[in-house]
Amino acid sequence: MELTTGALLLKQHKAGDRIVILHMTLGEGGNPKMSPAAYGAQKRREALAVDSALGAESIFAPYRDGELPDDEAVRLYVANVIRQVKPTHIFTHWKKSIHKDHSRTSAIVQDAVDLVQGDAVIRNIHLATQLTSTPLHVLGDRVQLAQALLNLIANAMDAVAAVEPSQRVVTVTTEAAYEAALVVVRDTGPGLGNVPEILFEPFFTTKPSGMGMGLPIARTIVEAHGGRAWAANIAGSAGASAYVSLPLEAPASS
Repeated sequence: MELTTGALLLKQHKAGDRIVILHMTLGEGGNPKMSPAAYGAQKRREALAVDSALGAESIFAPYRDGELPDDEAVRLYVANVIRQVKPTHIFTHWKKSIHKDHSRTSAIVQDAVDLVQGDAVIRNIHLATQLTSTPLHVLGDRVQLAQALLNLIANAMDAVAAVEPSQRVVTVTTEAAYEAALVVVRDTGPGLGNVPEILFEPFFTTKPSGMGMGLPIARTIVEAHGGRAWAANIAGSAGASAYVSLPLEAPASS
């Protein structure tokens, strides 16, 4: 849940909304090298840390990984939580709601850009795209990958806020590079200084009001799709670039 909606939850928290995350299981059976008890404890600590960073309250349901029944008792439990919290909006995953499919990289980029274009206009930021006409197909979850790119673009937009309005430019490009689709988010901000390697570490931030979660979430999503994410200063000029490389995988011919 935090991967696909983390940025939105953080935005709503900053707007003054109450955020509650219901964890139906801890996923304690997901690491064959650890006992379910030990891995469950680790996952609980991680969930609490991420939820806290998002300004969210945590509720842990009393169900075991792989043993969540589809019955009235579970539905009643969730209904009772909803009655107690009284949410105005509910974000959820349902069976098969997150899935991999072949998508053009340009379409994923456009999904992300469309979500922040209005904010860019308000903030006097010129948000541009330079997308290759070559159809770069990747296999992945389009929503998650768009979220990763959205986090990188949002970070770049925050960076250019430090310069004069006429100099605020964020450019997103795509190209083929060594059997991979390469997405580059360039900004004309002040650059990364000497910290590009730790930008993607959880809770590290250079912003006074930052939470340090947007870039780590982006890297987690990209790596889950077999890709890489990194950042670097632009040589010879101000600004920085964030890179996402995803393996190319064309859909099977029909």
